[in-house]
Amino acid sequence: MSSPPGHGGFPLTGTPEQVAEGITASHEAGFRGSTLSFVDYVEEFPYFRDNLLPILEQRGIRIAAAAMQSAA
Repeated sequence: MSSPPGHGGFPLTGTPEQVAEGITASHEAGFRGSTLSFVDYVEEFPYFRDNLLPILEQRGIRIAAAAMQSAA
């Protein structure tokens, strides 16, 4: 028995704003966490960190790292 391609996954592709929209939709649907994967983590994660995480912080979906450190 095999699963259809993408079974159990939710592809997030596009501009940082488009990907943030997908994550926001998941958050609004009740998801409170997720696992993300990248085709080339070493190259793609810095772009994700620098361009997408700030959008999620502005939307209140992600707590800024500085706020987490000051709360510790």
